[in-house]
Order: sequence, then C-alpha cells, then structure tokens
Amino acid sequence: DNDYDKAVTGLQQIRAKYDAAKNALADTKLTAPFDGYIQKRYYDRAEVISEGMPVFSMISDDLPEVEINIPASEFIKRDRFASYECL
Repeated sequence: DNDYDKAVTGLQQIRAKYDAAKNALADTKLTAPFDGYIQKRYYDRAEVISEGMPVFSMISDDLPEVEINIPASEFIKRDRFASYECL
C-alpha cells in the first residue's frame, strides 16, 4: 500500500507540473481579436513584459470606413467618378 500511495502521489505531482507548464506555454501565444497586419512592434523576442502591456500595434485588414462632409451638389455627381482620393 505504501509504495502504491507514493506512486499515486508522485503521479499527481507530475500531472500538476505538466498542467502548469502547459498553461505557461499557452500564455506565450498572442492572438488578435481581428485579422490584420502588424504596424509596430514594441518589444523584441524573449523580452519579459508585464501583463496587459501592448506588444504590437495592428491595422485591421477590413475596408476602412471614412465619414466626410460634402455639399449635396457633389454627392449627386458621385456616380460620375470611378474613384475618390483623400488629400
């Protein structure tokens, strides 16, 4: 019984260490809440940072939305233009 109990206890300790290592590894992966591109990297690889610190600045790859104010007379003519340019 004593050897069996020691083996069970040892197995439980090994499983706990394994689970802790697995969780620590999962914490090293970064996922963004949207598809996009990295605009700026704030830290290099292997740098230790605090929780909640920004690591990257990202740009969404969705079509940008732009709100502009133009005269109604120009808005009416919008179908005559193939493209628009923001200056």
